[in-house]
Order: sequence, then structure tokens, then C-alpha cells
Amino acid sequence: MNGTDPVRVRLRPGVSAVTAGSGEVQLVCGPDTVRLGVLDDRGRSTLARLADGSCTGTELPTALDRLLVGGGWAGVETGTAGTSTYTMTPVGRPREPDDRPAGTRSVLSRFAILRRAGSAAVLESPLATQQLTVYDRTLVAALATLAAPVPRDGSAMPAGVPVQLADRLRACGLLTPEEDDEAADLAHAQWRPHELWFHHESRDRAHRRLGVDFGGTSWAKGVFPALPGAGGDPVWSHVPLPAPHLAGSPADLVTLTEAIESRRSHRSYDEERPIRMAEVSEFLYRCSRVRAHDHHDGVEMSDRPYPSGGRLHELEIYLLVRSVDGLAPGLYHYEPYQHGLARVPAEPVAVRALLRRAAAAMAGPGQPQVLIVFSARFGRLMWKYESMGYALVLKHVGVLMQTMYLVATAMGLAPCALGTGDVDLFAAATGRDPLHESSVGEFALGSRRAGR
Repeated sequence: MNGTDPVRVRLRPGVSAVTAGSGEVQLVCGPDTVRLGVLDDRGRSTLARLADGSCTGTELPTALDRLLVGGGWAGVETGTAGTSTYTMTPVGRPREPDDRPAGTRSVLSRFAILRRAGSAAVLESPLATQQLTVYDRTLVAALATLAAPVPRDGSAMPAGVPVQLADRLRACGLLTPEEDDEAADLAHAQWRPHELWFHHESRDRAHRRLGVDFGGTSWAKGVFPALPGAGGDPVWSHVPLPAPHLAGSPADLVTLTEAIESRRSHRSYDEERPIRMAEVSEFLYRCSRVRAHDHHDGVEMSDRPYPSGGRLHELEIYLLVRSVDGLAPGLYHYEPYQHGLARVPAEPVAVRALLRRAAAAMAGPGQPQVLIVFSARFGRLMWKYESMGYALVLKHVGVLMQTMYLVATAMGLAPCALGTGDVDLFAAATGRDPLHESSVGEFALGSRRAGR
């Protein structure tokens, strides 16, 4: 490798060397492989040092450097042993080489973020193929100067930023050409940084190891106790729901195809004949009751009408009642194990504000008769699922919304899913800690107007 700074090269985490019967050596990481051919003693020694991080850049042949470092199989570390300045670790598949002229100016990607990891700082971007970890405080401060464009040829480089580092940041996409702007075309401009981060970090990528540091790893097992299956609060007063009589219900006369084809969003209601408590009971029973539950390896799991990853069912259902025949206005929590409600001693100002926000989100003529708020007890799911837990929560919100749409349609009710909600108002109304439990979806329900 080129450069004046001391460099060591290390294979990225999860890479293994496999020797075939023919003597050919391959590097393997998940579904990806690269062939190194038949190695002599020197080659095998180099491979061993690549594995333990003791291989220096000067002893790595140029062709192997291009194959491993350029190909995303190995990262680099600068500084002397024990006093690293920074490391660069592959986190994505290689980019096409940038062949722009030397006078091209580069600037820090608008998607890049700097965060703390232990006593180090990490610079990363969802569009970059390498992650920069900085151990030198002076260099951390100097990175901020890259928010202003710098020339590619190394002239006028900000103080404290090595030219070799700037080259590496440019090669991996942490620095981008000033002319690209990352907002001049729809493909880039449509993304807000947090949305692109969420999309990339919750998907399986080249550097992920499914079941090891991504997916259903049960990373919290033995560290934190698993949360119980039932949410709510035992001090909330119980409100019984009438037992639903499904046999002979009008909903049973509607086929699945009819429900799907006639599904619509309804934003107005029959205020002279509001939805009845018995209809609310049947709706909740059909959508989200607990049909069965058990324990597996100390974790409570349940079976409900809608699916959930790991049968963990982290979603809770709250009903903000404005007008229900037979049920007093207020905020209620649905108890799916007992098929009942619990009255939440909610903050009235926050409850009224939630209804107003819901009406604004619906863009309808009035407020919903019942605003159903989905909350997630994050620890139920994230105890098991690593790096993709919140994405899974939103998938569950989607399948529950569709379940509610079809049930409400079959029952002749007026359903409407909402696209947004206020997490702060939900926290104020319920008193729930938003890191533990927060609103993640909203659904309006009421009686359908005649002829709609």
C-alpha cells in the first residue's frame, strides 16, 4: 500500500479462510467468496497475519491489496501497535473507482454521521463502503473541517487531516464530489438522512452476520430478563367487554374476496348512530385477542389473529373513545388475554390533542369516534432481534392495520388508517416511558354512514 503513515491490514470480522482439496484457498463471508489460489508458505504466512491484524501495508503485494482492501475483504489500521490513530472497516460492497480529474473538490457526505463508540468516534454513512473509527481526538476535531470542500490533489488540505485519509474517505464514499451535491437528482434528494440510515441499517448487508450480529440473535438473553407477554398496568381499572357472538354475525356472511375488494378508507361517521360497544368488542376480538399462549425457553409467546415475529407480539392497543354507545369517553387499554378494557387515567389535555391531531391527519370533516393507537413495548421484540427490531415493529403495524381494515369492512364499520401520530402526546396521555413503550401507529374507527 502507498502512504507515509504506518498501516496494518486486517481481514474484516466474519471472514474465514477455506482450503479446498486442490489446495486452493478461498475467503468466505456468508454467501460471498473470493479465490486466492494456491498459496506458498509466504502467502499462508501473510494470510495468517491478515487474520490477526499484524500484516503491514508495505508487505502486502499490490495485487492482493487491490483484491482484499479494494474488494472490501480487509480494513486498514494506522498508527503504531497499541496507539492506533484510526481504523477503516468494510461495511459494504466495493464502489466503482472515482476517475474524476485531480482538481475535483470533495466534501463530507450529507448522509454522514459522527457518533461515539466507547472512547472512540465513528464516522459512517449508509452510502459508504467503509466505516471510519477515530481514536485520536485531534483528528476527530479536524474531521469537521471536511464539511467545506477540499481539493482532490491534496492541496489546501485542512490542518490535521492526512492526505492519505482523505483519499480513503473519498474512495469509500464518506467524501463525495462537490458537484454531485447528493441532492441534485430525485434518487438522492428524496431521502432524509435518518430515513436512509434506517433503511440501510435494518436490512441484511454485506458486513452483516445473520444470527450473529443481525436478526434473531437473542442478544439480551442472560443480560436482561425477557418482558412478559401482557402489557398495560395492573392499577388501571378493568372494564369488561360483552362476549362476542361470532356465529350469525353479519361479518361471517362476507367472503374474504368481498372484504378485500370493498375495502375503503372512511373519514366520516353516522353521528346519530355511533358505533356500539358490542361492535367494538367483536372488532377487537376478531383482530387481536390472544387465542393461545405458552412459554419457550423462558419467553412468553402468544397466538393472535395477526402474525408477529417470534410470536412475541410487542404491539399494545389503546382506544381513545369520543363517541361509543355504551362506553364512556376516555382512554382505554385493550387486554387481549382477558378480552377486556382497562381505563387509563389519562391527561385530558393530551387526550383532546391526540383526537385533534388524528382529525388533521385524516383530513376528514370531524374527529374519529374511536382513535385506536398502536404502541410497541420495544423490549418484547428487541430483546431477541438485533439491528432490525424497529423495522419489524413497523411491519407488524402494517399487518395489524390490514387485519383491522378487513374486519371493519366485513362488519360494515368505517375504518381509516392514519399515516402519522404524535409520540409526545401519547407519552403525556399515558405516562409511559417512550424508550420502553411508544406509539407507532394509529387507526380511526366508527359507524359507517348509510349508503357509504
